[in-house]
Amino acid sequence: MNNRRLARISRKGYTLLGRDSVSLEGVIGCSPWTNFKMTPQVGCKGGKRCFNLEPVIENEVISDEEVNEKEILENKDNRTINDDGQSQSLSSTEIEALRDEGLSGKEIVNQIIAGSATFDKKTRYSQRKYLRKKESKHCLRERVSVRKTTLSSIAEILCSGGTGEGSRGGITGMRPDTLSQMLTALNIQWYCSSKSADVTKIQESVNYQGTMYIVYESSNWGLLVASLLNYLPAQNCRVLHLYPGHGIPTLIAPKALNLPDGKFSILSSVNIKALLQKLGKLSNLDIFSQNDAGNENVSKLGKSDTNFSSVQNVCDNKVDQSLDGNENGSTEGNDCDISIPGDTCKTDGSNEDKKVCEKSRDEEVSFDSFKSDEDNSTAKSVKRKAESIGDCADLESAAKKPRWEQEAEKAADLLKSRRADGLVVVASKEHPVSLVLALLPYLAPSRPLVVYCPYREPLLELYAVLKGMEPWVGKCKIFGSRETLCKMVNLRLTESWLRNYQVLPDRTHPEINMSPVGGYVLSGILVDHNDI
Repeated sequence: MNNRRLARISRKGYTLLGRDSVSLEGVIGCSPWTNFKMTPQVGCKGGKRCFNLEPVIENEVISDEEVNEKEILENKDNRTINDDGQSQSLSSTEIEALRDEGLSGKEIVNQIIAGSATFDKKTRYSQRKYLRKKESKHCLRERVSVRKTTLSSIAEILCSGGTGEGSRGGITGMRPDTLSQMLTALNIQWYCSSKSADVTKIQESVNYQGTMYIVYESSNWGLLVASLLNYLPAQNCRVLHLYPGHGIPTLIAPKALNLPDGKFSILSSVNIKALLQKLGKLSNLDIFSQNDAGNENVSKLGKSDTNFSSVQNVCDNKVDQSLDGNENGSTEGNDCDISIPGDTCKTDGSNEDKKVCEKSRDEEVSFDSFKSDEDNSTAKSVKRKAESIGDCADLESAAKKPRWEQEAEKAADLLKSRRADGLVVVASKEHPVSLVLALLPYLAPSRPLVVYCPYREPLLELYAVLKGMEPWVGKCKIFGSRETLCKMVNLRLTESWLRNYQVLPDRTHPEINMSPVGGYVLSGILVDHNDI
């Protein structure tokens, strides 16, 4: 049965194979590539079929050479068999009833063979193919093989949707061969760390700051992030992972690789909206304004976000009122009332507290007079005003910032100090033009740009913009002039073509089920015209 899944092995871990629940406790302590047999559990709750895994030593599978020899000796073919749908006497309801009765896999297979009127007329190869098809359909194959995860196996599982080969990709239509083309165009590299004095001098002379890659992914389960973490070392490297939305996405692929903790220390996941806001480029992106229609305050990125800018504005307004004074000299109804989520700053109405927000010009004195006469009541009022100003000024810094904002500030400071060695954009649900043009200024010269999209037309528009073709480049003047945008050379828009073949003795032919397309990739190299 060609059904592969990712599973976390633990003592109480379970995985689903079809509608059956399989316990993974028996896998602990066994080496990879061990074959296991599924044995039914007794007393399974919820009416489900539960199985345990037991190691199997012997191998009962007949090799292809043996099958080929038996076919030659018997000299059979399938020309007399007609597929009229009446050859099987057992219905699907009766087969499900056999499963509910607790029959083993071999017993159910024997029942299916006995109910088939054309099974004996088939060749040995056709019989074997028939059995595999029935086992896969009814989850009757009781053999499980546990393998160690690799980047190639994870890509095949995630790109096929976790249900086997031959189906369209489960993540934005990407195929493993498309991923390999993207990694080739990205040209992942880093400076080797060495204790040699010559290497140290070279790194100091070029002001070496380490290797950094920027990856934007949406609905991709962290496959590109896992690829970079797999190839990059855990020192002097940085992977800046940008994601849309409010919550950090589930990075299934990096976690499935079982990477050491040092590899995850170089990974930083940052909300792209928060990052571009810190960099002052959020107003240029139309893709985000469409998602936040009717929301004028772009700083509200999540439920846990405190609107610090609005709090600071309220504080400044109240402080300005207390310092500038009132033309009429009235102090009624001028309580300093500042409201923020989870806290208040409000006077209780007493005469002593009202002095904090009084606006009388008669109380405006210099700090020199305050130092000379601390007993003066006017000086005491000014002192309390200064303390109120300090409290409002420190209100933003005193409030604890959410983690996503802290990561955005760190990433913004990093991008302001240096440029990236590579930019990868997986635009599965967004238009790539706005994303690429917003992130392109942070790519270093002579560094690659790789953009993936499941559709060709958005990449054609991006190609036209980067080539300086009209009228597309005229629509992107908000991102810069023509000379600023047209800095790419060796631009290539490619589509991977892949055909899988079944290779068996006397039975080599293309696979029947194949994906028609694996997405499109736009790649190029950024150059700096000022250095030419």
